[in-house]
This record gives sequence, structure tokens and C-alpha cells, in this order.
Amino acid sequence: MTIHLRPDGNVRFIHDYLNKDPIAETGVWKESRDKTATITLTGLDDGRRYNKPDVITFKLVGDHLVTVKYDYDIHGYRGLRLKRITRPRPYRAVTQ
Repeated sequence: MTIHLRPDGNVRFIHDYLNKDPIAETGVWKESRDKTATITLTGLDDGRRYNKPDVITFKLVGDHLVTVKYDYDIHGYRGLRLKRITRPRPYRAVTQ
């Protein structure tokens, strides 16, 4: 699973099971004063919308996003623990 939290408040949550095409969910996210991030997934990347949004609240613990509030029926009782990965800065060619 990969979560892309974009600066404009949009989110993509990608589930890649490696045996078929990845599933990409979309929605919005916001950071709260208590240093949690709440994502609200509203549908799939292909335009289909959910009848009820999937709301997940994460807290940054070290370099992991850990669920603190979520739907147990969707994500299980163990929740999610995702390692933070930042993209490397793009290589800039230097010419002389």
C-alpha cells in the first residue's frame, strides 16, 4: 500500500497486490492540530464513487504512519502501519 498525500489536499491510496492491476482510491486529507492526518477516501481513480466515504486517521510515529481511528470492518483490527518514504530529489545535470 502506498499513500500519496499531496500538498493541495488530495490523496491517492494505492493497493498493489502484485498479482493483478493496482487499485487506486482517491479523496482528500487534512492535518489536525493534534498532529494527526485524516484521509477521506471518496471513490476509485476510475471515477466510481463510494456510497459512504472511508475515513482513516493516522498519527506519525517515528517514520511510520499508524492508524488511530478507522473502520475495523474494512481495515481489520490490526490497522495499518505504513513506513514513510520520501521521493529523492530529482537529479540536476550540471554542465561546464
